[in-house]
Amino acid sequence: MDYIIDPLTITTTSISIKIKLEIISLELFKSCLIRVLFYDNTDKLVKIEIVTLESEYFSWNNDDAFIFEYVKRTLNIP
Repeated sequence: MDYIIDPLTITTTSISIKIKLEIISLELFKSCLIRVLFYDNTDKLVKIEIVTLESEYFSWNNDDAFIFEYVKRTLNIP
């Protein structure tokens, strides 16, 4: 069950050293929704982002490295 609360500010700072990519959904010839999980040096999940691949979908072809580079570029990961 979810509970409604008064607005609460939560601020955290974490250093992520690893990401994991998971395909959430794939619509052939159109788009791909990717979950990006960020982990710290103790393998603790510290952040989750969602990236949509649409405009460059056909650049993917069969090269999974393209997805990794696309995610890094989209989320400004060095």
